[in-house]
Amino acid sequence: MLLMNADNRPSVACLSGRRVVDVLDSLGAHTVLLDDPAPLELAARADVPLDLDLGDWGAVEKALRAQHADRPLEGVFTVYDAHLPLASYAAARIGVRGLGLPAALACHDMARLRMTLTAGGVRTPVSLPVADPADARAAARRLGLPVVVRRAVGRGRLRCRDLDGVKRASELLGPAALLVERFAEGPEYAVQSLTADGVTEVVCVLAQHTGPGPAQIETGYDHPGGLDPARETELKQFCVRALAAIGFDHGVSHIRVRLTQDGPELLDVAARPPGGQLCAAVERVGGIDLTRAAAEIALGRPVTPRP
Repeated sequence: MLLMNADNRPSVACLSGRRVVDVLDSLGAHTVLLDDPAPLELAARADVPLDLDLGDWGAVEKALRAQHADRPLEGVFTVYDAHLPLASYAAARIGVRGLGLPAALACHDMARLRMTLTAGGVRTPVSLPVADPADARAAARRLGLPVVVRRAVGRGRLRCRDLDGVKRASELLGPAALLVERFAEGPEYAVQSLTADGVTEVVCVLAQHTGPGPAQIETGYDHPGGLDPARETELKQFCVRALAAIGFDHGVSHIRVRLTQDGPELLDVAARPPGGQLCAAVERVGGIDLTRAAAEIALGRPVTPRP
């Protein structure tokens, strides 16, 4: 008689993610992969690959409910900005671990983030929503130059030092919903953190360099960041308060902060590991692989440092 070993691996669902599938496999997890569609090489490595229209939230919820009924899920997560609200919605609907939906929506929508932080007493750039270039110029006059014109959802921001620049930026970034924000001078910092059950630990603080052009392209990072211990502690505590203000309860975060003459000012929060080479840099200086940490948090496990 052939005896089969029971598959007792914990199950977790992830929305997209090439490296995430490998990380979950290394953690001994049963992986449910949702993608639109799932690339063949990932589908071959996932335990349950699901090709779904990720724009159809009802279909995603139905598919995950079926998976959860067959084999209980520990959590639902993603490391992609575009899928963040859906992952949080699905986790909440089926009652498993995931980033709270209010936090996911705040991270996804800059206007919502600004309002939520301001209501929570956390300094963030003063911003005004605008509908067209004329509206953007009026907002810039009201706020005072220089300003930053940015998309409310998705990437894209341009610093403008005159009204003609504001007009050009709004034409270039539109017709999406835009914000015009007051720009304050000061050094920028990239703060990486992880949060489990509402408790946040800052992994590292890096000084961030940006190019001189209007696009404010990130050009490099320094560690140590040049802050004295008291100032760095203040910056870390500020970021912890900011995450608490938006209800950030599960996941990893990449936060940009500017130190102005009036104190720290939170620029944005991404509920995912940082992109490019920054993720590897964080692992070197902070000892934490943030992609692995995101998976461990979704599984309800303690985050393990790099050996």
